Amino acid sequence: MYTKALRNQWLSSYACVKQGLSSFLRFQYPAEYQSPKIKAAFPGPKHVEALESVQGTVVDPSQYATQRFIDTKKSKGNFFVDVDGNIVLDLHCNYSSLPLGYNHDVYVNQRHTDLYDRFVAHRVDASVLPTEDFAEKLREVVMPIAPQGMKQVHLVDGTTTLANESALTIALLKYAQKRGLQDASNLCVLGFENGFYGTSIGTMSCSDQKVNLQQVPTFDWPRAPFPQM
Repeated sequence: MYTKALRNQWLSSYACVKQGLSSFLRFQYPAEYQSPKIKAAFPGPKHVEALESVQGTVVDPSQYATQRFIDTKKSKGNFFVDVDGNIVLDLHCNYSSLPLGYNHDVYVNQRHTDLYDRFVAHRVDASVLPTEDFAEKLREVVMPIAPQGMKQVHLVDGTTTLANESALTIALLKYAQKRGLQDASNLCVLGFENGFYGTSIGTMSCSDQKVNLQQVPTFDWPRAPFPQM
């Protein structure tokens, strides 16, 4: 309890200092990494140790060549720190599920608060057991940043695959509804070459077949060339 009180006092002081300096300084806690930094060859000794501990449970040995184990406490922003201390720019970000990056100070400062305890420490299934003020929180937090004309919030599991899968389903059903179609099974979605939209059957059907390494059965949907950027 004493440690928690000290931490809250420190975070409160930090928030005041940050607010005062934010207009002319880039101020983050802890210091954000500016560039990648290699401290040990990959795989380093701690990676080798970790890989040996999972060899009995991993089905595909080929992934050993690229498997990384990270230190989430030291990771920050768009960079993760692996167990050997290497700082790596993360272009994956857990399938784009980290919009603010690792250990963003907004999350750090919310720990030991009522909102953190209710919505982060415990996963909220709003479709089954929402909190009594869940709708109010959506209006306060989500709706102010909603695109113009968008007045509803669709909640899914939180993965990019499911988000894209849900978007495809809604688009196909809406298209069929507008045109008075009773059967939407003959509709398709146009994907792009070199695209990757997820690992479900629907999203993989839109993706470039080169990324379908596990040969998941897909729909025969068309793909168009994507402009070279």
